Amino acid sequence: MVRSRIIPIRHEDLVKVFELDGFHVARQRGDHLVLTKPGAKRPVVIKTSPSLVPVTHILTNLRTAGISRKRYFELLARIRWYSLKLKLFALASADPSSRPL
Repeated sequence: MVRSRIIPIRHEDLVKVFELDGFHVARQRGDHLVLTKPGAKRPVVIKTSPSLVPVTHILTNLRTAGISRKRYFELLARIRWYSLKLKLFALASADPSSRPL
């Protein structure tokens, strides 16, 4: 079994991971986003600076949210797949004269 490493990711992507799991942004104060979910014991807090969220913060938030490592990678793959589809769609619908050769 290959074990993937959790690496720092952009805070926008981490928020999307939690949103796919049912969380929503309840409030923001300064550079802290607070996400809540009905039935969750505690809110998840994500800092928006620096732009990449450290691994320790990701692990703490996953533990707080009760999200397994496997589930995290499944959600992250969905986000990255959707992002890739959007980019491909944008390229396909762009003006043909502006496409690279």
